[in-house]
Amino acid sequence: MAASVAPLSTVRVLAATAILALIPAQAAQAATAVALDKSAPTTQLYGTTASVNLRASNAAGADRAYNVSFRDVLPAGVSYVATTTPGAGAPTVIANQPATGQTTLLWPNLGDLSASSSYTLSYTVAHDPGVLAVGTTYTNSAGVYAQADPRILPKFTAAGAPIAASYTDS
Repeated sequence: MAASVAPLSTVRVLAATAILALIPAQAAQAATAVALDKSAPTTQLYGTTASVNLRASNAAGADRAYNVSFRDVLPAGVSYVATTTPGAGAPTVIANQPATGQTTLLWPNLGDLSASSSYTLSYTVAHDPGVLAVGTTYTNSAGVYAQADPRILPKFTAAGAPIAASYTDS
């Protein structure tokens, strides 16, 4: 009988050791994992406006993303329609950046994202019929920037370019 008890005792110790080994791995902190989804109509009637939605999300199990900031660069012939970002406020509008005719829009520090959460920024753009002809396609590029440290804000140059050392996730 004693021989059959010893293996059971050994198995129990190994199982307890294995469980204890998993606890530090589960307790380890995850990094922020901010992602950006952008949506806009695929077609727009000539001379009308279009809604743009930028959705920042933080992954399940990720650390909190602080001071979430958005940047969008509109191409020549496309402009931001004032007062179309309820809740977020008007962006900083930087004309002719990063290139002549383009417009950079900045919405700094709109809030924080906990794990498995998201924030949607909606705004409206208009195109200039004198610059963009019927059938023209245009593309704008957007980014989201966040910090792992709540005391540090993502920063941008005077031209609207993100400063890499000021954010930890984009």
